[in-house]
Amino acid sequence: MFKRLTNIFKSQVVKDLYFGEMGSTFDDYNNYYYLDKDIELEGVNTPVVLCIQTTNQKSNKRQQKAFELIKDDSRNVMNEVVNFLTLEESFISKNRLKKEFRLESITIPEHLEKNSIEWSMDFSNLKDGFTRIVVKMNNLKPIGFSVEG
Repeated sequence: MFKRLTNIFKSQVVKDLYFGEMGSTFDDYNNYYYLDKDIELEGVNTPVVLCIQTTNQKSNKRQQKAFELIKDDSRNVMNEVVNFLTLEESFISKNRLKKEFRLESITIPEHLEKNSIEWSMDFSNLKDGFTRIVVKMNNLKPIGFSVEG
């Protein structure tokens, strides 16, 4: 039983033509592969996990374009998210957000509309290591969030 459970989340290494070597994990529940790789983003002090959702273990052109847009404007994106959570939604104070949470990952789904790039940012709680804030993005603007954990 334990061996079967560990194989569920077993990651293998694949080579994506655009992103290079990435870990690949298959999610039986959603029938997607999740390709992951640590990346550096301007304005973020720690590495962030880039997660690409795919059915065939390869990124597509829209995912690549989305990544370039996010990477090129990452400092502004972070400022937009901080303002969204602290000012617009009044969910958390700026001080608490910066002190207790860090950007852990960004996820770019396989199916992206032509003029609308919907993706998500995942902030992990450094205090409890369990709860997280998932911010839903449209292009480079936050449009919603949820607290999970």
